Amino acid sequence: MAALFLRREEKLSEEQKAYLGRLCDADEALADARRLTQDFAKMVRGLEGEKLDGWLEEAKACAAPAMRSFAAGLRKDLAAVRAGLTETWSNGPVEGFVHKLKLLKRQGSAGPASSCSGRGCWPPEDRPEDGFRNAGTASPRGRQSRIARRRTVAKTGRK
Repeated sequence: MAALFLRREEKLSEEQKAYLGRLCDADEALADARRLTQDFAKMVRGLEGEKLDGWLEEAKACAAPAMRSFAAGLRKDLAAVRAGLTETWSNGPVEGFVHKLKLLKRQGSAGPASSCSGRGCWPPEDRPEDGFRNAGTASPRGRQSRIARRRTVAKTGRK
């Protein structure tokens, strides 16, 4: 029923219009709640924040408890609600960028045997079987410890 209350009048089917008509005829509180719901949705779609004070007064006097409760909740953070109904900017692009970064980060950490992990990228034919470049002398991160490097230099005479 909430979806029908929010849907624009022109997008309702004839059956849905008839159903809503019967509901609103049967209960005056529902009719009032539907009208207020439609008015609020119109304010949100059209960024008509200047109508908010009048809408809040009507909702406060509504017979439907859900509308009174909704209006009381909006009053708790009135400045933010008013800004949301008047400002044209959005943080949607920022949120989208953050989501993309997190996705890329998750894709890059597939585990030690992946072809492109944090330890470097190797083509599949050059990648060691255990996923580490220096098997035996490497730490779990795939890098030689200082001591192991010194031993290698001492034995071979080269870095």
